Amino acid sequence: MGASTYTQNTGIEKIDNGEQSTTWGTTTNLNFDIIDRAASGVGAITLSGTSSNLSTTDGTLSDGMYKLLVLGGSPSGTHTITVLPNTADKVYIVKNSSGQSVIFTQGSGASITVPNGTSKIISCDGGGTGAIVTDITGSLSFSDVSITGGSITGITDLAVADGGTGASTASAARTNLGLVIGTDVLAYDANLQAFVAAFTLPTSDGTANQVLSTNGSATLEFLDQRVAGSTTFTASGAIAAGNTVVLNTNGTVSAVTQSDAAATVGAVNAESTSTNWTSDSSGLYWYRSRICVDYDTTNNQPILFYVDGNTLYGVVGAVSGTGVTWGTPVSSGITNVSKYPGIDTCFDSSRNQFYVCYANSSSVNDFYTIQANISGSTLSFVTGTVKQITGTFLGGSDDDTPDSGAYWFNGGNNTDNYRGSPSIVYDATNDRLGFLYTAYMSSLSIYCLASGFAVPVSTTAGPNWGSNLFLDFTNYTTVYAGGVGWSNTAYNSSANAWGVILGGKNSSNVNQTKFIQLAMDMTNARFFYNANTSDTSESPGRSSIYKCAYSNAQNAYIGVASTVPSSETGLYVWGWKLASSTFQTTLSNLNFTANNQGLDQAALVYDSTSDRFIYASTFNGATQKLVSFSYNGTDITSGSTVGLSTAADSGLQLSLIVDPDNNKVVAAFTDSGASTTNLYGRMIIPPAITTTASNWIGVAEAAISDGAAGLVTILGGVNDQVTSLSIGTVYYVSSTGALSSSSSTYGKIGKAISATKLLITEGNA
Repeated sequence: MGASTYTQNTGIEKIDNGEQSTTWGTTTNLNFDIIDRAASGVGAITLSGTSSNLSTTDGTLSDGMYKLLVLGGSPSGTHTITVLPNTADKVYIVKNSSGQSVIFTQGSGASITVPNGTSKIISCDGGGTGAIVTDITGSLSFSDVSITGGSITGITDLAVADGGTGASTASAARTNLGLVIGTDVLAYDANLQAFVAAFTLPTSDGTANQVLSTNGSATLEFLDQRVAGSTTFTASGAIAAGNTVVLNTNGTVSAVTQSDAAATVGAVNAESTSTNWTSDSSGLYWYRSRICVDYDTTNNQPILFYVDGNTLYGVVGAVSGTGVTWGTPVSSGITNVSKYPGIDTCFDSSRNQFYVCYANSSSVNDFYTIQANISGSTLSFVTGTVKQITGTFLGGSDDDTPDSGAYWFNGGNNTDNYRGSPSIVYDATNDRLGFLYTAYMSSLSIYCLASGFAVPVSTTAGPNWGSNLFLDFTNYTTVYAGGVGWSNTAYNSSANAWGVILGGKNSSNVNQTKFIQLAMDMTNARFFYNANTSDTSESPGRSSIYKCAYSNAQNAYIGVASTVPSSETGLYVWGWKLASSTFQTTLSNLNFTANNQGLDQAALVYDSTSDRFIYASTFNGATQKLVSFSYNGTDITSGSTVGLSTAADSGLQLSLIVDPDNNKVVAAFTDSGASTTNLYGRMIIPPAITTTASNWIGVAEAAISDGAAGLVTILGGVNDQVTSLSIGTVYYVSSTGALSSSSSTYGKIGKAISATKLLITEGNA
């Protein structure tokens, strides 16, 4: 056995037989690294001064082993690189980006200069003291050359037959190619160029008498000439004046129709342990929301939190097909949760945890949060994260100065503010928690809002709650609709704001319903009152359950109110369009047929995927029911009512959440049809609307009876049978056929030239 030797050109170690019995792997791995560098390695060589060595050292990774040399640095002038050792054969690909010319030499023989900004393949012959360096790229021969950059100089003009112009000037070249400007081709015109650049032009001629028309999306096409103004059609079905009409396949016209199927529900599944809730009828009453469900977007599963007795529990759900099942409940260990104000939760996907807010049973004015971590399908509460929502709550409707007689939220003992509704949301953009609490305090006869901010600090220490703001609305002398489950909030993520719907009596003792929006003040970590409020004299009166949801498609809130006592029956639906500050009074097309008397709970969610709202209610002595509906910015279209629970008795608790992964809605609810109360889950599948709006052709100029002929305003005409238009506003056809200022998939129809006149500017070809 003897010592190792090395290859001449690359310095790879050749282990002698029997050598390095316990370390040969290390040497072999190094050899592989050397081979890898020599075969494909790219080395950045930083140059300075005017000379340096490029060495290959036996058994050591060195710069001389790279295949491609990328030269950089800041040499002070022409730089000479000496390749060592002078006995090693080398082939390098060189890219010079150093800012100076670089000379490669190995011995006293010839050297090669690589100018700055160029690349070459060079060869070193390893000839010892007389070694020479050769530029391989300097004498390459190709049979098929493709040049995609650079320049060619010093050659004879290339003949047209060989692919050239046969000229050395632009003018002579155009002459040789038959492209003389003004003779063979048009001179450049900026207007013509702009026109051609702006449109996609047809590639063939049209038929006789067709005209060239734009589709409004920068495409020109040949179309048959359309008659502007009015055209007579025969009606199929009665058409009212001002109705948007569609063209049928038989040439007749009909008013736009829209139909809506009912939402469908999947299988009912009880909590897997079949554990009944504590028999506590006083704890299961309609103004106490004791369950809340949210969605774990990380693990694609719903998570339910609920209060049994005074203990907070959590349970993980599993969605499969059209059903949802609940796992084994996990106790939080917190046994002093109040039955009164209710609970709420939100999900922090960055930390994979939920925050749950609840009130202390010893003082319903004190709210707390606790965190629950999620690992796969396992839920665990982190008891060290219990934090009280603290701070000073200030009175006042639009400022942060305490009003006279303002109610101090924390530490108070006004137990009649149980008619409250807590909400908590996680703002991922700013990594903050927002808390909002609505309450009606009968002793003060005011409706109140308390809000706060928190910064989540860790997964073990809980959130850091900051300053808070209390708002009261003194113009509401008596507010009956301020209880838990009564009033409701909706989070508008696009504006980092909360919309709130509430109702009661104003200072003139007139029933009112009001929308307000609380926006987030990120500078001072609190909410501020947005003066952009809307209200109406329409109100279902006292003891009504209000629910609110936000539609990002319409940038609008929808509010639904169901009355509770038998003396005040009715169902109210309102819309509040933020962009135009338009408050739309009762939208009356919600087909909710359940008995409004003895209302226990209600829930409302918005599914952005299907652009649908789901509303559900529970009723004393009746099954729980739900309905889905759409909102086009003007009115709603509703499906029929379907059952949610299976027992005809009081469904006392209810919560809904959108499952974005399955494009469905998860319903969690309780049912006390037996002597005890059980927890259930169910899937709701929103339907798609069916409309004929995509075939619209114009607007009826007068009422047309079925089978009669009548005029329809089409492209280029002005219809004067429309109302309540905003001058200069562009209008679109909605799914119901109504005119809407919101863009729709059914297309633009025209522009208002007065409050009662619409210029039809578009055709629906």
